[in-house]
Amino acid sequence: MSSVQDTKVDITSLNLEDHVNGTFLVCLNFNIPHDKQADAAQFQNLLSDISNFLQFNFLPDNQVTFQVTAAYYLKNRNNNEERLWVGSFFPGNRISLSGTYFQIFNPHTFPQKIRQSTEQERVLQHLAWNNLTTEWDFLSIASFIVNCQVAVEDNHGFLADHDLLTSRNRRHRRHVTLQHPW
Repeated sequence: MSSVQDTKVDITSLNLEDHVNGTFLVCLNFNIPHDKQADAAQFQNLLSDISNFLQFNFLPDNQVTFQVTAAYYLKNRNNNEERLWVGSFFPGNRISLSGTYFQIFNPHTFPQKIRQSTEQERVLQHLAWNNLTTEWDFLSIASFIVNCQVAVEDNHGFLADHDLLTSRNRRHRRHVTLQHPW
């Protein structure tokens, strides 16, 4: 079983019934372990790999959007219990490191936006829950997650190549995990 320490992409496809031509939403969660992000050369290589993967599979015919979230450890200040949290940085407001909304993927600006979103100062700013009543404090980052979404038609090669076609029932979805290099 893969973990937050693995360099991977988790891919899920969902059938969007309200669209006419069998449109699927493809959600890609690229997991970048903190130690890979902390090494500038490794991080740049991973960002290039993610960008190339998205360009090769979806551009120019589809619009890809993305946001940056994370898996991180919290520590309870009352009993020292530690907990792994995956997702937004302020669950009540669903704020990610890259902002409130998904951004449009542009291969020319993508690496810079991801680097800015994962800077230590920004992470600490988003995790300082100063206005919340909670006994949980930020402890450390486990991994950064670049969450991408793209809508594709049911005949898109990516769906077939990765066995992501689902039934017409909205409750059914397909999921695959690809280890790096993908």
